[in-house]
Amino acid sequence: MNILDLQSYMDKMSEVRRKVRRNYHLTKGELIEKLGECEKNKIIASSYKPYNDEMINVYISGRLFSYRGYYSDMILEYTRNRDEATTVEDLLRHLRNFDEMTGYKGGDFKVEDDTVVWLDAYGEAQGNAVMDLFETGELVLLFTKVVE
Repeated sequence: MNILDLQSYMDKMSEVRRKVRRNYHLTKGELIEKLGECEKNKIIASSYKPYNDEMINVYISGRLFSYRGYYSDMILEYTRNRDEATTVEDLLRHLRNFDEMTGYKGGDFKVEDDTVVWLDAYGEAQGNAVMDLFETGELVLLFTKVVE
């Protein structure tokens, strides 16, 4: 098997796994669509559960990266500092322009509308799948589910 065939094989395996994860995650396209219905000046928050720890409240920073658990998936990076939180408008701009990323340990990955979304910090793989969102008085809240 030459290197081109190996890369094609790896790409296909990655796509099959991504299809399964789309059954329980929001995708980039779905997230853009849902955020597009929210007030643009609201900041985005969530609850986050590190493994073997208590749930914590976090804010979305607006930084987007490859997920360490599945390099072809993307993360919304969180921050515990409200001053670093991004707005709906800024996150939408970042998401729309985020079309390629470098995998956590290398390799280039296209980021398309069907790319699944996790909530995590760069370099971690805590398994917090982004499931949905809803708008409250002053925030947009992401719902996550720990997927082990």
